This record gives sequence, structure tokens and C-alpha cells, in this order.
Amino acid sequence: MVERNYRIDNMVIRYKRKNQKSWRRLSLLAVLVILVLANVVTLYLLKEHAADNYKLRETIEGFSNTVGMIDEALRNGDYQKVFRSITQAKKQLADLSPTVTKTKQMPAAPLLELANVTQLKASDHPPTPVAPPSKPEGIPKAFALAPKGEHLILCEKERKTLSVYLSEKDRFTLLKHYPCVVGANNHEKKRPNDFATPVGTYFTIRFTPGRSLPDIYGYGAFVLNYPNYLDRKAGKKGSGIWIHGHSPEKTIGNDIPDSKGCIVISNDAMKELAATIRAEGTSVVIVDKALYVNGQEHNPVRKEVKDFMNSWCRAWESMNIDRFMSHYAPEFVNSEGMGYQSYKNQKEKVNRGKKYIHVKTDQMTVVIPQEAEGKTAVVRFVQRYQSSNFNSDSKKIFYLSKGQKGWQIIGESTF
Repeated sequence: MVERNYRIDNMVIRYKRKNQKSWRRLSLLAVLVILVLANVVTLYLLKEHAADNYKLRETIEGFSNTVGMIDEALRNGDYQKVFRSITQAKKQLADLSPTVTKTKQMPAAPLLELANVTQLKASDHPPTPVAPPSKPEGIPKAFALAPKGEHLILCEKERKTLSVYLSEKDRFTLLKHYPCVVGANNHEKKRPNDFATPVGTYFTIRFTPGRSLPDIYGYGAFVLNYPNYLDRKAGKKGSGIWIHGHSPEKTIGNDIPDSKGCIVISNDAMKELAATIRAEGTSVVIVDKALYVNGQEHNPVRKEVKDFMNSWCRAWESMNIDRFMSHYAPEFVNSEGMGYQSYKNQKEKVNRGKKYIHVKTDQMTVVIPQEAEGKTAVVRFVQRYQSSNFNSDSKKIFYLSKGQKGWQIIGESTF
């Protein structure tokens, strides 16, 4: 019995030793593979990035030293040191990722602010305005509905063009393209003085003639309602986004390759634009690159939004506060900063003194921001209100969101 147990113990010891050797061989092979890959990555990063970034070079040199430690530990059979070094190497590789990303990104906004200039020399930034096709297939995806005879503006930041469209009974006809320049910072606008042009749906507030402005604004300027409700909801800040002309002695592209964030067009174009569009309430859609759709694709969303607005009017006329407030999302904020519950209480109080209410919408324009993928709608309209003791016409903008309960109002502003 003792002899049998001795033989079994020897078999177990031999089995463990055999597996330990196999495990060591596999570990050694895995470490060698890591070592080869690490050296390849190191050589690539040194070649591609180290010359541009001292911190990156320093990180890669530290990683290379760790690789050397792994190599030495392998030769000495010190596997504990091998795995300690591998852990260190993994951390250094993780540190490389954000460093490389930083070298790829454009200068941050503070660097642009240091320039403290509106215009740069043409030799620094060669002009690159590119006109889109003269007859684009379909209509801009953002344009859903507008009164007949109304003009809408589309600005494409990548192409550096400002296009004017005319609404003609559910169709939008391209009238003209103008070359333009936009903010020097190609990213989306987030804060004051970041030299970026915002992306979104805006409306003109007023036109200020050039004689009332400094020469750098040329023929004049259309003031836009940036930041709008969606911008403020997203935490974006800043102000003073205009469409304007330029100093008479300069030219778009050559002398003025970019701006501090405004959209700049030639003075001749500005003169034409001022004679064409309304100074107050014209839709201005700013995108990086426009998407185009067939006009029929907008029919469902166009009908949905029109039906929603009609339902909103009927609910208000019913003076049933719960029915009326079902059209508003819990996060709703009105033009005076009033939230859902405060707004409900105020409407309930006002309705007590009414015998009847009549409401209708007029001159309605619907824009579907292409970046929202059909889940957001911006509705500009004239609200015509009549009641037993008060009548008024108001110019409003609704910001709608589509969720599980369908379309609901999340924000409101006036213009």
C-alpha cells in the first residue's frame, strides 16, 4: 500500500512538472508575441508622432525601457519580474492612446482666442469655398414646411456656401448660392470667443444697416437668435452670431478666409439678401454638410407636426387643463423660464376668467434638424388668440421632441 502511494505521488509530481514546463513555454511564447508587437507599435509611434510631441516621445522611451526589462527578465528566467513589467507596459500603452489623440486634434479654442483677430492673411489660410451642385437632387433634409413665397437659408460650413431657397407649395426651389466664410474653429460652438460657428436651426431677429455698424460689417448684418432653446438646454453659451458683410477694401476668401464665428458674405451678396428675405423670422439652418431628400419623404413628418399643432389648438380651446398640458413634456420651459408645473398653474388660473378661447396658427414653418434624425422639430408660427376678455397675435417658436408619447413641446420662445 505504501509502495503504491509512492508511485502515485511520483506520477503526480511528474505530471505537475510537465504541466509547469508547458505553462512556462506558453507563457514565454505569449510574452515573446507581446514583445514583438510592442516593439512594432513603438517603432510606428516613434516614426509617426514622436517628432511632433515631446511628451509622446518621453512616454515611448519609458515604454521601450520596460520592454528591455521584460527581455532581460526572460533571459534570467525571472517570471515574476516579467509579469510585473508586463503590467507596467500595459499601463504605459494605455497612456499612449490619449497622447496620440491629442496630437491628431486641432488646436483648442484657447489657442484660437490668443490670436485675437477676426481675419487672417490669405497665405495663412488659403480660401476653400466650394459651391454645391447647381441643381441638387431633392431638397435639404431640414426643410419640411413653409408658407408659399417664404425664403429659407441654408449654410454649409464644409462647402462654405450660403444658399437661398423659396417655398412653393410643399416644394423648395433653390434661388442662389453665395460663397461665405465661417468660424476659424471647425468644431461646434460651445462657449464665447471659441471662434466657432454653431450648427442648428435659427431665425433672423433683425437687420442692422452698415451705416449703424463699424466698417468691418460692410453693407449690414442679420442678427440670429443664437443661442436658441436647444443650445441653452445643451449648455452652449455665447452670443453675437450674425450674417454680415465685410470691409469694402477686402474680399471674401482672399483677404477674409474665416471669422470669429459669424457667417460672412460679400457686400453685393448682402445687398441682394437684404432685399430678398424678411428681417425678422427667416429660417437659417446651419449644418456641416447638407443632406438632401425626396420631397415625398417629408410628407409623414409634415402631417404629424401639422396634426399635433391642430390638436394643441383644440386642447387649448377646450379649456381642459390636463388635455392641454398633455402636449407638453415634463422638462418644458417657456420663453420666460417657467417650468411645466408653474406654466400649468398659470394657465389654470387664467382660464378661470374665460368664457371661451379661440386659437389658430398662421404662417407656420417647420424645420427638422438633420442632426436630430427626425426626433426634433422646430416650428415657427404666428399665434392668433381670441378669448372672452383678451385678444392677441404672438410670434412664437416651438421646440418639439418625439418620444413614446409622440410629439411634445419641450421649449418655447418668441421673436
